Amino acid sequence: MATSAQYIRRYYGVAVRRGMQILVEGKPAVIVGYRGQYLRVRTAEYKHPITVHATYHVVYPEVPAPAVPRGWCVWCTEDHALNADGTVRAHQFPHGVHDEAVPCQGAGKPPTHRVSHRTHNPCGMDGCRHCAAVQSGSES
Repeated sequence: MATSAQYIRRYYGVAVRRGMQILVEGKPAVIVGYRGQYLRVRTAEYKHPITVHATYHVVYPEVPAPAVPRGWCVWCTEDHALNADGTVRAHQFPHGVHDEAVPCQGAGKPPTHRVSHRTHNPCGMDGCRHCAAVQSGSES
C-alpha cells in the first residue's frame, strides 16, 4: 500500500517532500507531514500546522527532470527507473515473514504512467486571482 506522500506524487503528479518550501495561496509554507491526499504545512500565519489539499492553490518549486526516466510499476505501485524500451527496470521489494527481498513481478512491463512533476494545478474556477497570478508569473 502506498504512503500518503507516494499517493500524492503519483495521483497529482507533484514532487512533494517533507521540508519542501512551497506557496499556499501566495504565502510561503513548509511541508511538515501528510494526511491522505492532504499536506500538513506550517506557515507564519498560524501557530500550528494546517491541512491543505495537495493541489488547491499550492505552488511547488521547479524540480529538475530525473536523469533516467521513471515510471510507476504496475505490480508494486512504486516509481522506478525505466529501461530504454520504456519498461520498468528489475527491482525488488520486501515480502514474507522476515522481509526478505523478492523480485517484483512488474519488472519488464510497461509502467502505469511516467513520473511527471507539475508546479501548479489550476483550480478551474473562473476569475481565480491565485491562478491568474501564477499563470502571469507575478506570484511572489
